[in-house]
Amino acid sequence: MPAHPLYELVEVVVVTALVLVCALYCTLRLAPASVTLPIRNALLCLPLPVALKSKLRPGQQATGCGAGCDGCASAAPPQPRQGRP
Repeated sequence: MPAHPLYELVEVVVVTALVLVCALYCTLRLAPASVTLPIRNALLCLPLPVALKSKLRPGQQATGCGAGCDGCASAAPPQPRQGRP
């Protein structure tokens, strides 16, 4: 029995929205801080719920190498890797 055309339309809209939101999330998570901070500041100007605004607020600035990469170079040196026994 064929599905109602309205159900197919709703399915297409929901799947498209889900894919777009996931792609935007991945893009923002992988982008350097120099790209994401202006976007986050622009989104903070919008009337968003408090829970979402708290997620968008930038944390403390890391004292890394200054490359604007969310502070991957921390003050503590990396631990040496242990070889296989």
